This record gives sequence, structure tokens and C-alpha cells, in this order.
Amino acid sequence: MLHGGDSVIIRHHHAGRVYLIEAPEGTEVDRATLRGVTVLVVPWEGQKVPVFDRPGKVVVRLARSGIYGLRLVGMENSGEGE
Repeated sequence: MLHGGDSVIIRHHHAGRVYLIEAPEGTEVDRATLRGVTVLVVPWEGQKVPVFDRPGKVVVRLARSGIYGLRLVGMENSGEGE
């Protein structure tokens, strides 16, 4: 996770690509290693909204749509088949 001004940049791996997603300041990343799930906890309109990374396309769709202040800012090939 990278910090940039008032937001954070999150690298999200899905379908053989790495998506760079900008999230609002205050976003927390909770990695439940034993469950194999990562949860982004996004501050939105005074609430903490959990955004789960499974299925992987959900985070990408939310970012493309600008929902919860998430924004897709870039994409690259990961070199891995996920």
C-alpha cells in the first residue's frame, strides 16, 4: 500500500493483472491470512464500509465506478496467472 497525499494506492491482483486502486485517506487493509481474504475498510459518509477482495472482480468494478471513493488509477500485467 502506497500513501499519496490524502489517499492511499492499493495494488490489487486479479486475473493475471495488477490493478492500482486509489482509496480515500483513512482506508485500512485487514488481511485475514488464515481465511485467505483481504478486507479494505473504507471510510465513507461517516461509516466504515468493508470491501472484500473476493471475488476479485468486485474491487475492480467498484474502483472503475468510483463507488465508496475508490478509483482505478492504473493497471499492469502481473506475470502470474491468477
